[in-house]
Amino acid sequence: PAGTGTRGKQLLAQSPYGMLRTALRAAGLGLPDSMSNWMAVTANNTADGHPIGVMGPQASYYQPQLFWEYAVKSTGGSPTDVVGRGIAFGTIPYILIGRGVDYAWSATSNDSDLVDTRVSKMCNMDGSAPSLTLVGGFPSADGYLYDVGDGNGLQCRRFYKRTDTWTATPTLASVAGLGGSPEPATINRYVLRTHYGPVFATATVNGAPVAISTQRSTFFGELDTTAPLALASTPTVKGVSSFQHLFNGVTGVFNWLYVDKQDVGYSASGLLPIRDPGQSPDLPVWGEGYYEWANDKSLNAAFFQQYGGDVPFPGRAEPVAENGGPLAGGYYEWQNFLPFASHPQVVNPSAGFIVSWNNSPAPGWWAADSRANWGPIHRIDAEPVRFQNFLATGQKFNFANVEEIMADSGYSDLRGQKLLPLLLQLMQQGTLTSDQQAVVTLMQNWIDGVASDGTTLNGSSNAWINGSKGLGAWRRSRTPGTPGKTTYDNRPAVVLMDAWYYYMLGTVTTQLEAIDPQPDQNGLTDCVGAILLCRYDAPRPQGSAYEYGWYQPMYRMLQMVLNTPGHTNYQALKCAGTGVLADCRNAVLNALDNALSNLGGISNMANWDGTTLPNEAGDSKATVEKYDSIVPVDLSELAVPAIPWINRPTYQQVIEITSGR
Repeated sequence: PAGTGTRGKQLLAQSPYGMLRTALRAAGLGLPDSMSNWMAVTANNTADGHPIGVMGPQASYYQPQLFWEYAVKSTGGSPTDVVGRGIAFGTIPYILIGRGVDYAWSATSNDSDLVDTRVSKMCNMDGSAPSLTLVGGFPSADGYLYDVGDGNGLQCRRFYKRTDTWTATPTLASVAGLGGSPEPATINRYVLRTHYGPVFATATVNGAPVAISTQRSTFFGELDTTAPLALASTPTVKGVSSFQHLFNGVTGVFNWLYVDKQDVGYSASGLLPIRDPGQSPDLPVWGEGYYEWANDKSLNAAFFQQYGGDVPFPGRAEPVAENGGPLAGGYYEWQNFLPFASHPQVVNPSAGFIVSWNNSPAPGWWAADSRANWGPIHRIDAEPVRFQNFLATGQKFNFANVEEIMADSGYSDLRGQKLLPLLLQLMQQGTLTSDQQAVVTLMQNWIDGVASDGTTLNGSSNAWINGSKGLGAWRRSRTPGTPGKTTYDNRPAVVLMDAWYYYMLGTVTTQLEAIDPQPDQNGLTDCVGAILLCRYDAPRPQGSAYEYGWYQPMYRMLQMVLNTPGHTNYQALKCAGTGVLADCRNAVLNALDNALSNLGGISNMANWDGTTLPNEAGDSKATVEKYDSIVPVDLSELAVPAIPWINRPTYQQVIEITSGR
């Protein structure tokens, strides 16, 4: 697809966290944008009558690994003696994910919305006009206007200002990896804060200078999560309810799974603000005192007299012990934040199973402003249908088939499972050429899990679940070996899916392409543009994939032109820019014809191997198996071989608790 874009401007549009991720990726130290997967089956649906969990974090692959696994047992005879085994990062002394004496737990990140952008009009304490002109590294303004509701209206409240100075010493990574200077440099960092949080930009509104700050509920509250994690593998946890209430104390946004000998429990944690009804969570909001979070409604003039200037603003999230707190059988609530009872949660779900893969915690739940991937389809869609099909047979789950569902889902190309059926339906709305008809047969066989002989079901989840076709679309070889040397089952379909999708970005999603032209050939996974949603979360060295992509809005655009029952229309986005079925079909077929031309045509199908396609590694001769493969970031002296791709946790528990207290 055409388009050049201006990469520098796109990078500047990122958050500081996003810019760090981009820099780390450039240095070969990429991490998934969010991560982790878990699934569990309730006791009444397992052969042994106990819940089964398969769960773990996706945190890419390193040598040595970022996680370390350990077991710990203390014998002090206190109510907080530790008994557990699991994983932690670095020198963190608590088990983050693992198991206790008779239960296990895991987590996925859930990207709920606990951040807002505040716009505050600048001012000077002496009443003089403020300015954006920098003096000593700061705007020419003492503070910002804020009304505490005492009848005095908007008053000038002081910024907190601080200058940090240090000498940056070059390292091999900073020079060779990130292109930094080889000479030491003196760095000055100018810290400017409102009581909401750090000022990250300035601007003017109707000519008046404003400070734009980030309001995040967990500022100064990151360490508050220490207490729940410290108690997670102690006798404090007496069952599913006590675990859920204990982890209500976690300020970060996570989906927590708990299993023991009889129960499966899920709860979502997070220090979630209660917003003013007049505020839109999606848009910047004035920071003047009129649209405040519930925890800031009581701020008074004395607060602003005490803080600001050279005195930092404090954190304002206060835990309140309910029923004596965790050690007395109670828990902590966060005063004036969303209470535990309003968080998504369930015990022994009626569906008979529960799954999480960084998807929305509940229907209609609000995503973080920076996350656009809770779309009409998501990688989580690969899992429920497999559980449902298995339960429909009347069989009971055991270790093997729960793990098999995890693996089957982990090998799935989400575009093949969800988008491709609509593409084939649209193609068949009119006459096809012989080559296009051959594509329909090829791709339908991939979806059905039918091998190249046209009959054998060797690539279908349904083949082992109920003996029927369907739930294929895998990027997998049944005889895995060295990545790039072994070949995927249905390799031509996998390669064509990649080529076809690449060209559809410029023909089907034309409106997105116009706003955010592709910066370079190998930038499919880069999230550095004007659109929050990146083009394609492709299989690549980090392992984690299919969390986001333009295939998500593409799916709904196809639903719209096909008038799929139950679909929801976009207000502005339309297939091929018009939303007309004929135009959309032409766009799909034109992209297909371009893809076939790139691959040498249908007659060259036996040689389709991916080497003609762009890939994230920028390797012009990489086969599809090679550019998909997982390549650990090697920080050791030992060479680490690549791993055939699978979209699975880095560390994984497969667990069934059969006894307990």
